[in-house]
Amino acid sequence: MTNANNDSAPCLQGQNHPDINPAYQGTPPPPVLVEALQTLLKAERAGVRVATESLASAELSPVDRQTLEKVHADEAQSCRLLRQLMLDLGIEPTEEVGDFYAKAMAIADVDTRLKLVDRGRLWVFNNLTSLLGENDQAYIANILQQVKDLHAAPVPYSGNRG
Repeated sequence: MTNANNDSAPCLQGQNHPDINPAYQGTPPPPVLVEALQTLLKAERAGVRVATESLASAELSPVDRQTLEKVHADEAQSCRLLRQLMLDLGIEPTEEVGDFYAKAMAIADVDTRLKLVDRGRLWVFNNLTSLLGENDQAYIANILQQVKDLHAAPVPYSGNRG
């Protein structure tokens, strides 16, 4: 079958088409996007470590355990999505873990820690909202929206359970 419009990815190379990977088009990502993605990846790695260590070290109620398992799953999926996006864009993903990890783990009380985790997820959500507003590439926006969706629901802790 012949595509009369020649709108396959190879045919669109160099045309800055919004639906295909910009790296495939030879367009390097802007430095502000690179920095934002690195920051988000560090934050997500911090979230994974907080959830992992909280699950391993704390006496948890069934609700707290379920909450932390969900946080872990969401943060790990976010890491995978962001890391793959970065690789697709030709960006070397950082291996660093964000400062949030140390801040959260310094809090002994699980409910207080979960409250901070909830604020951290809101920070990520807000940063993704801003980044989506600045991006016109459908390929990038799709991945960022998936990560944002993983952060849309608040984390249940004693102050907001109900």
